[in-house]
Amino acid sequence: MSLTNLGEHSRHWPWIKAIANLLTIPGTKIGLETLTTLQDDLTQDEFREKVKAMLEVMYHRTAEILQRLEKEEQLALEAGVLLAAGEDLAEELYLQHLADKFFYADFKGIEQQSRFVSLPLDDIFVDLKATAEDPETVVRERERELRAQLQDASDDQRAGLLHVLEELDVMGGDTKSRGERRPIDELLKPRGPVVLLGGPGSGKTTLIKRLARTCALGPEVLGQRYPQMPWCFPVVLPITQFATERAGRTLLDYVEIVLRERGGDALVTRYRQHWQAGRILLLLDGLDEVAEAGQRIGSARAVDEALGGVGNNRVLITSRRVGYAICRLVTPAGHFLLAPFSPKDITLFVTQWHMAYEKAIHGDKSDSVGAQKAAEALNSEIQKNPSVAALATNPLMLTIIALIKHQNVVLPHRRVELYEVALNTLLRSWNLARSLVPRPAGEEPRIEQTRAVWSHIAFWMHAEANRAVRRDKLHTKLVQVLTQEYEKSEYDALCHR
Repeated sequence: MSLTNLGEHSRHWPWIKAIANLLTIPGTKIGLETLTTLQDDLTQDEFREKVKAMLEVMYHRTAEILQRLEKEEQLALEAGVLLAAGEDLAEELYLQHLADKFFYADFKGIEQQSRFVSLPLDDIFVDLKATAEDPETVVRERERELRAQLQDASDDQRAGLLHVLEELDVMGGDTKSRGERRPIDELLKPRGPVVLLGGPGSGKTTLIKRLARTCALGPEVLGQRYPQMPWCFPVVLPITQFATERAGRTLLDYVEIVLRERGGDALVTRYRQHWQAGRILLLLDGLDEVAEAGQRIGSARAVDEALGGVGNNRVLITSRRVGYAICRLVTPAGHFLLAPFSPKDITLFVTQWHMAYEKAIHGDKSDSVGAQKAAEALNSEIQKNPSVAALATNPLMLTIIALIKHQNVVLPHRRVELYEVALNTLLRSWNLARSLVPRPAGEEPRIEQTRAVWSHIAFWMHAEANRAVRRDKLHTKLVQVLTQEYEKSEYDALCHR
């Protein structure tokens, strides 16, 4: 049942109208206000909360509602009909929430006159492909040996073993994959778990959002974009969120807690129905992003435990290649490496990006012909410049290249110079993105100071923190650098870190 079609033609409308008009239960938001909400713009969180309140009442006070309907409206319904309708509403509300949440690409470097322009994800996304990881290399075998030793290692031994695993990560990052480039829906066609590995900026998180949004839009849209995989009920969970909030819970228990917060018991019941039918797509993003090594290993074991009971459902886990060796999953799963953009992918992305950017800036007055010419010019420049072309195979770097070119900057021919321009672009965008108040006209972000501060942090992480660092330690180090190197007071350091 679609919330956008809740009119008098809906078979559910009589009892929804009756509930909204007649049923008043203390402590709930059921009433005439809910009736209006059901016909209003559900993209607003305030409306979602009202509908969720109605769902909770429907689900937990079914008998009372049925009695009132029969008495006041002469409607005789079975309890199962009422509960099923509540689940329909909860599912539709949840899917609409996901589709809305991932409508925009959230790269925060797209700026025009010190403001950020959000581009629709569907307008700029280029489908990624992956190749199978070769599991029989010497590096893989050595990783397995070291992880086995970690189980019984003392604290002193543990640090050394983790360091060796980090070094193997770097070695394994250049391991050649085998087989041809395969589309993502082909990987997700079989049931069970898939691990997708990729470097920074390779598009892992964006792919998660694209898959979730596509499933949320329904079977028809999924069939157009990913024809090889069946429709699934999508659940997105950043693994860092689970690691922070798990409090001893299993991963699958935590998933239900998250869903209950969104749609109450009605949504959890519908999720369980999909789980039993093998229609869940569980998207677990960023296993490597759990900074502390012990927490990362613990999170991986929690994922392993969940995969043991996955049944006929599908699970996609993403991680950077570097960092995965420490927490490599034990449960058998297909392992794939995200492939870089091909020349055709680069051309398509640049064209789509320019069209979407022009439309976002100028709306109905957008110059599509001019945008097409700008895209052709950039594609030509990328093809003529081997250093730029090599960097453009990374989706994030290609986005930055497009930003640089859009600001009428000539692309450097030396890679180190392009990195310099890209770094300044990112730092400028990062400073603007995190500003809570508008920056005065003509005032530039403090790029040089930002570069200097993070240079200290990068050197410290490389020399002492072995790359993995907890948020509290990073906070402490930032304050230390600002107070000792730049003579700021502790108060200023806390305000400007």
